[in-house]
Amino acid sequence: MSRITKSLSLLACLTLSAYGFAGCGASGSRDGGSTTAGVTTQTQNAGDPAIVLNVAGTGSGTITFDPPSATGRWPAGTSLTLTATPDPGSTFSQWGGDLAGNSAFSLSLVLQNDLTLAPEFVEVAAGTPVAEFTSALTQGIGPLTVSFQDASTATPTGWTWDFGDGTQDTAQNPSHTYAQPGSYTVTLRAENANGMGTPAVKAGFVYVARPDEGSPFWYEGDRYGNAFKQNDATQAALAQQVLDLVNQERQSVGAPPLQLDAEAERAAKVHSEDMLGRNFFDHVSPEGWDPSARLQMTGASGYSGFGENIALGQQTPAAVMTAWMNSPGHRANILNPSFTHLGVGIATGPRWTQVFLTR
Repeated sequence: MSRITKSLSLLACLTLSAYGFAGCGASGSRDGGSTTAGVTTQTQNAGDPAIVLNVAGTGSGTITFDPPSATGRWPAGTSLTLTATPDPGSTFSQWGGDLAGNSAFSLSLVLQNDLTLAPEFVEVAAGTPVAEFTSALTQGIGPLTVSFQDASTATPTGWTWDFGDGTQDTAQNPSHTYAQPGSYTVTLRAENANGMGTPAVKAGFVYVARPDEGSPFWYEGDRYGNAFKQNDATQAALAQQVLDLVNQERQSVGAPPLQLDAEAERAAKVHSEDMLGRNFFDHVSPEGWDPSARLQMTGASGYSGFGENIALGQQTPAAVMTAWMNSPGHRANILNPSFTHLGVGIATGPRWTQVFLTR
């Protein structure tokens, strides 16, 4: 991949090659009420969100819900408070914190979709670790590999990871691949010579998107079923001008004209919007989603090859086409005789994305 700075504008292009992605110029073709320690309660109801509670440990206590639900189901958007009450005199770990004593502690959340929580009632000894962990990458399409970094205190010598999908690991800094879409609660327990310490329990820490889901910035509101963004009337007119200019350049070298393609345009538009929404400029999103993944997510099919040009800052179709044509890699995509279709997506900035397809 290359980036070229020209008159405060940026360019980048990508073409699928037989050996992967190459730089510019490459060629190729939940139950309500209360629950006690040691009990796992779970409902799987269609429609409204359900709470799935996984309660474990050697201590005891109760968890209550406000508002309550006899069925364990609540309407989406419900502001729900979970209150955990330890037995008097016990040492209590609640929502991953180390709390001793006799009072109740609460966690409030707004239900967006099916949700799994993992409250812990555990007895911990003095001098044991307080577990903590981080990860630079926690969301993306599956299969998603997440690398975890231990950040526990008190110098642990042993680690037990529960990745939330039925698998565990005892490495200090493991990597784990999530194969199935879903939201995963990750738990780390750390120990040293004094025993097992306070666990770190992070509900929904990993999110694996469905292939058709994509980034929240690609949609009008959120990632749960809303429509893909589309070029507005002004942007559609600019996109048509870009297509016309592309075909003029192709005609000058004897290449067949490109046809406007709705699936290519959709993939181009969502990438321009994603770059705008999260303020990045690259063929690869922060989650690692490349053009191939975007085409898959946005439902494109029936193509045997593709290319992508992006640009930032040019104010007119003529300006962005001049910049692309002055760059060998971008020019190669525009004039590639194997491409048959084109989509152009435009977002504020302006941000320009061309997606070329071979059909």
